[in-house]
Amino acid sequence: MRTNSVANIVPFLIISILSDVVKSIAVLKKSRLDKMAYIANVSYEFKKTDVMGFKMPFKTFDGIDYKFWTFMPDNIEEHLAGLREADIRDDDVIICTYPRSGTNWTNEIVGMLLNNSANYVDSILDYMDMIPKQKLAEKPSPRLYISHFPLKYLPEQLAEKGRIICVFRNPKDLAVSFYNLLIKVNFADFTGSFGDFLKLFLNGDLPGGTWFGHVKEWEKDIEVNNAKSILPIYYEDMIQDLRGHVEKIAQFLGLPKNDELYDNITRKCTFKNLNAEKKKNVSEVVQNLSKDKSNYLYWKGEVGGWRNWFTLAQNEQFDSIYQSEMKDSKLKLKFML
Repeated sequence: MRTNSVANIVPFLIISILSDVVKSIAVLKKSRLDKMAYIANVSYEFKKTDVMGFKMPFKTFDGIDYKFWTFMPDNIEEHLAGLREADIRDDDVIICTYPRSGTNWTNEIVGMLLNNSANYVDSILDYMDMIPKQKLAEKPSPRLYISHFPLKYLPEQLAEKGRIICVFRNPKDLAVSFYNLLIKVNFADFTGSFGDFLKLFLNGDLPGGTWFGHVKEWEKDIEVNNAKSILPIYYEDMIQDLRGHVEKIAQFLGLPKNDELYDNITRKCTFKNLNAEKKKNVSEVVQNLSKDKSNYLYWKGEVGGWRNWFTLAQNEQFDSIYQSEMKDSKLKLKFML
């Protein structure tokens, strides 16, 4: 009887084991998406603003004059409260930018430095803005995050711990790059012209809000030292002297001097080489968010390319607004090299 009982149980055990194996394979298959797993539970319903005959999606909530990406958790107020309370570690690094300011480029450089290797970073960017508090704590050190948020939305402990690299880019080239991203991704309901986009950009009717407000707020936070350690860098300066900036970032992070590593990172991360690599090897997540499965994260990396996009009237209007908005700013932005 006992033998028969065992014989009867064995098939069920085999089925159970096979089921577990299948589940494990499925988990492993999705492992590259783990960092974005929290998005799966986010509703993609969002408010829309109808501007110049087309619609631009974003999320907002009462009390904060800021436009959030559609990937943000539905309860934004609760999410931001959790983010402000999140724990920061001494070796945390956060790259802070307005969208299309060189975020992915800088992430690649910093990732290589932290890994002590010039191998391209084969990972999904960790957007601190969108990650729930509990998932932030799960990542092992050293943790590298990126953010498009103002400092006031980021963890309060940054006043005492961690390091921030804040990247600035001239807004004309940035606007061209932003436009070319929005027409390629499937999570933005955007079909307008560059002229239409420019009106949105100047009015701050985009995810991330107004560029002028964003950079001026960061400039103020840097000036009054609202975070323990912030390194401001300029996109255009990185184009001109990438090797010098690789070393500058390494020194800022307190890493041992390694000229050979700096040289290799510089070679791998020239915008031309990095762009070619990322277009050749497109991550699954990027493919799923791209209309044509291409890598929309990298554009041309030009300084002064805006001249091929702006009409004379658009440039004059932009300059007038820029001079008014930035009259008290000390940011040293370069529009041409």
